Amino acid sequence: MENLRPHRQKLKSRYFEQSLRFPISLFYLLVLMIVIVQNIFSNYGFSSISLIQWIFIGSGFLTFIILEIIEWVVYPKRPYFLLTILLTGIRIIVFYFIYISEPTGIGSSIIGYILYTLCFYINPLIVLPLLLVVLYAFYQDIHLIWQRSDFQIGYLYELFSFVMFYLIAVVIRLDDRTRRQNQSMVNQLEHYATNSISLGKQEERNRISRDLHDSLGHQLVAVNIQLQKAVAYRAINADESYESINKAQQATNDAIKELRQTIKDLREYESQTNLEEDLNKIVQNVRENGLEVDYDFTGNPSAYPEFTLLTLKQIIQEALTNIEKHANASLASLKISVSRKKIIVKIEDNGIGFNPKKLKKEGHYGLLGVEERLNVVGGRMKIQSKSNVGTKLMIELPKDIYG
Repeated sequence: MENLRPHRQKLKSRYFEQSLRFPISLFYLLVLMIVIVQNIFSNYGFSSISLIQWIFIGSGFLTFIILEIIEWVVYPKRPYFLLTILLTGIRIIVFYFIYISEPTGIGSSIIGYILYTLCFYINPLIVLPLLLVVLYAFYQDIHLIWQRSDFQIGYLYELFSFVMFYLIAVVIRLDDRTRRQNQSMVNQLEHYATNSISLGKQEERNRISRDLHDSLGHQLVAVNIQLQKAVAYRAINADESYESINKAQQATNDAIKELRQTIKDLREYESQTNLEEDLNKIVQNVRENGLEVDYDFTGNPSAYPEFTLLTLKQIIQEALTNIEKHANASLASLKISVSRKKIIVKIEDNGIGFNPKKLKKEGHYGLLGVEERLNVVGGRMKIQSKSNVGTKLMIELPKDIYG
């Protein structure tokens, strides 16, 4: 029995790069740095800040950005607890040096950014008490807004930024979790699809085994019986003996036909490692039928899903058959390029051409079938055709069916 190996795929890292966590962090840090520099220039002048203060401010923001980039690479994997403490500690120290170096006071809002990053290390419900502690520490000596005679918008801005950072982090975490779950389900579907193909192959082999037993086996038994009869009647009735030999010969011919059909069926269900061999046979059959084909295949398709490669073979078979039947062409070109992420197929002929916009009206159901197969695997097709010039068919099949 065929070993059914599950088609395992790791979650694509590029899928998690779509998270909004890092674009928001980087955008905030860049904007805050520009705002601080602009306020220093407008209210104090650049000369009022010493070189060491500028170094603290610049290197501080650079450190934040470097940390974000590093974490971007490994996300969504969470750091260990001790590493969480270390990363948070580094950010607090960097914040302190920025805060004491810039005179505007705007840098205090970096605390909101630090709370934002904590929400991706630990559960936001644990971060919430920390947020309340920070708010109390910052505003314990500030009267309520309606009790103040000198309302200052800066305090309200900082309070608003802390709360917004927290809420944005919670929303992004929920979005990332949902996308990870969706990606996991997609991988399971790919796994089930691959197993379905393997089970289909096993079922087909079982069917062929039954056919061999029911047809070929019975025919060979019939041959043996007729030969025994011929030997038995050889001295008694020569005509009967010859008739038995003829029947045995006919049964043998039928058995040979059955065996050839069985071998053909088995070859049609070979594994994906024989893709190039199968394509070579398809091209060779077309050449034997009188159509000259310029064929070129580059790349390694071994990492592609088997269903995609099976679809590729079916599409090429259909396209070349269409050229043979309908194009009245003397020359065709088949170029296949397999890259890491997609397969590009270019098929051209020097036939009579047609109007691609009238596929159904002109009866080009073969090309419509190609398009339907491509839709199943997430592929695309583009047709260029001119009357008495020829047709160009460009096909793209992605490696990730659900990408």
